[in-house]
Amino acid sequence: MLATPAGNTDLFAPVIQQLRAWPWLCDFQGHVNNARYLDLMSGGRLEWLLQNGLLRAVFTRRMAFLVAGLGGIYRHPIPRMAPFTLQTRVAAFDVRWLYYEHTFLLGHGARGTVAARFLARGQLRAPDGAGGPRESLRRCGVELPDRSPPAPADLEAWNAAQAACLDVIRVD
Repeated sequence: MLATPAGNTDLFAPVIQQLRAWPWLCDFQGHVNNARYLDLMSGGRLEWLLQNGLLRAVFTRRMAFLVAGLGGIYRHPIPRMAPFTLQTRVAAFDVRWLYYEHTFLLGHGARGTVAARFLARGQLRAPDGAGGPRESLRRCGVELPDRSPPAPADLEAWNAAQAACLDVIRVD
């Protein structure tokens, strides 16, 4: 088994970012704009790579993180200038996807009120097209465990909905 690069030794531990709702993140109604959540989640996945010691390997191998599905729910607005916390974690994986949870909490700390929660699935893709979490992370010097942690029930249901959406748009 390959050693995990310097950084976080648990690929499934949440990466926590303490942030603020700066004016450029907010819309005219004075709260974080729905489109900005996408930018913040992208930053969360980047921070996950960084904290797990994978960022350099991803860049030097010219890999890209491709999001293939995203869904979420907004519960409470994050007002302009308010502190908030973004927790990003890999919740599960399969032969094709890494499944991320992005949880936005009001305030700084791990126990704030949930403002929004998103699920995303994606891949680290190499220029030669090789994908799948096991192969991609192996190229970065990390070995995934034999089995994924159990996926939360909502992630399983969301993933089934993603598959149903794909069935509708597939062209034979």
